Amino acid sequence: MPVVFRSMAGVEGDTLDQVRGVLNALANRGDTFFNPTSTLSIRVGLERRNRTIAPSDPLHLLHAIGDVQRLPGGYWLPVPTSLVPIGDLAVVLSGAPTSHVERHFGLPVHSRGFSRVLSRLPDSTPGLGMRSLQAWSGAPFNTGDWTRTFVKEATYSRQIPNNDFECFNHWSRKASTRWIATEQRGTIPDGVVLTRTRTPVGSLFALTRFDEGQPVSLAEFSNERRISTRLALGLRALHDNPARFRLSLASDDECVVIVTRYLPPEETMVLHALGRVRDVTQHSLAVSLDRALVDPAVQVLSALGLKQDE
Repeated sequence: MPVVFRSMAGVEGDTLDQVRGVLNALANRGDTFFNPTSTLSIRVGLERRNRTIAPSDPLHLLHAIGDVQRLPGGYWLPVPTSLVPIGDLAVVLSGAPTSHVERHFGLPVHSRGFSRVLSRLPDSTPGLGMRSLQAWSGAPFNTGDWTRTFVKEATYSRQIPNNDFECFNHWSRKASTRWIATEQRGTIPDGVVLTRTRTPVGSLFALTRFDEGQPVSLAEFSNERRISTRLALGLRALHDNPARFRLSLASDDECVVIVTRYLPPEETMVLHALGRVRDVTQHSLAVSLDRALVDPAVQVLSALGLKQDE
């Protein structure tokens, strides 16, 4: 789970709305455009409203779900209102507080997660921006296709600077651990494997080609979690060994999705934006969703290459 979501576990929607409200007020001072507002100014604005909230984490979370824009130097802007249609509902992307959103659309807003959802699509939205679910999340349309392209276009070198690395097991249907140590390389099939080298300052990830259990070439890439985690799930999906998720009906209007907690940031954002985290274990994440939001969540996980348990 990305740090920003882990650090905000248990945060009430009211806290986010207080931050939205103060930023919106400070940035909207009657000029044609919003004025950039500093984290310090937002903190002072909250204190004037008798709210002792450290705004940094809420602001980063609001940025992650698309409600505010982050600028250099610790400055922020509220995002103009737009909608993400999801069936008959719509996710609201806006730096405006919820009271303003409800008054503008004349519709109630609800949510189990960090984002706000309109109870139905407005009858008329002239001049209002619309974004697709994919554009909002920033995830590839299909992670399997993305993985094929990434593997094909990577630049491989026959120089392998360090032979002491772990390999991600994308081929075994059952594995006590997905990361294989150096001494277990005899089980690795020919082809491209995701590898990592642990260092005192973090892990170095690469795609490594194997032939008869031996590494023959290597392509290093950015250590960003969004890349390594997506490659891991993409390789599993391409080798007919996808990660799984399941749905559990909690009530007539609530469903719980149980999924691996090792998701890329984009899909993690969608689940936290739409639903409420019920449980986090070492390997899994359980998120409570309104029944009407289950299909888009399934759509996002399926595009990531995951398969639903029947």
